[in-house]
Amino acid sequence: MTGDDDTTTVSVEHWARDDRFGLKTGDWVEIVDDDYVLLGKAHKLLQVTEGRITDLLSVLKGKPETNDVGTDAEKNPLLRRWDHGHKSSSTL
Repeated sequence: MTGDDDTTTVSVEHWARDDRFGLKTGDWVEIVDDDYVLLGKAHKLLQVTEGRITDLLSVLKGKPETNDVGTDAEKNPLLRRWDHGHKSSSTL
């Protein structure tokens, strides 16, 4: 993971096999690994601003709350996409 103050660039090993499972601009994701999941942590979601299929990179708006999540390959890092829909306040 790299990035400046406002973005995080994540290198992925594999890109999704089709559009349904891939990343699109505007999607929300979280960066997780074994420690993160086992500790039951829940940090803020980051938004995809760019996906570069040719070099297997995703550019995200924002930074993870910790610098160590997703950085150790032995802890099975994962970029998890969150599917969601818009709900108005009148449906609560």
